[in-house]
Amino acid sequence: MKERIKYIGITLLFLIIASVAIKYFIDKNRLEKNFDITTGLVYDYEVLARSGNAVYYEYRVDSIKYIGEIVIYENPKKFLNHRFKVKYEPSRPKNSEILLDEIIGEK
Repeated sequence: MKERIKYIGITLLFLIIASVAIKYFIDKNRLEKNFDITTGLVYDYEVLARSGNAVYYEYRVDSIKYIGEIVIYENPKKFLNHRFKVKYEPSRPKNSEILLDEIIGEK
């Protein structure tokens, strides 16, 4: 019985990981095929224990404020309070990517 529960648990974990990965690649593919550009502001960051730094940004589409996050492997302080271009999917603006190499200016 314990073997069966262990097998089911491992299978469920694999399915969850696979579904998250598939959603990520589908969203990224949709964003690459159809996008608009807006301006976003990096307003915060968080040092993650093992996987780089989370950079948080906000942007507006049709007067609606959205929040995004990206993980980077460099010093996040240099991006704080700066504006950058943000690529977003017009039909799903929450699907976005900040372009940290496209600085526009400070806050």
